[in-house]
Amino acid sequence: MLRPAVLVLAAVLGLAGDHAAAELPGGYEPRVGDILFQSWPHTPLTTAIEDATHSPYSHCGLVVLGRDGLCVLHAIQPVQETPLADWIARGRGGGF
Repeated sequence: MLRPAVLVLAAVLGLAGDHAAAELPGGYEPRVGDILFQSWPHTPLTTAIEDATHSPYSHCGLVVLGRDGLCVLHAIQPVQETPLADWIARGRGGGF
């Protein structure tokens, strides 16, 4: 028997195809539930994160459907939703 939380998650992820945004450069079409990774501009903290994880990425977030369209839910003091285009623009070189 599936637990209620699993059913809710499956229902949310099932809606992903219904909420796609316009295609972004590189052919990426964001969908609800996508996990995005990003490198933020160089600071002592981002350098420490990238060095400790042996990764080029210092930040990540989850694509969600916000009041005004697709947003990224991410942990920045405090956890918040940021419009997808703004989140992408914050990345090092505007990338993700």
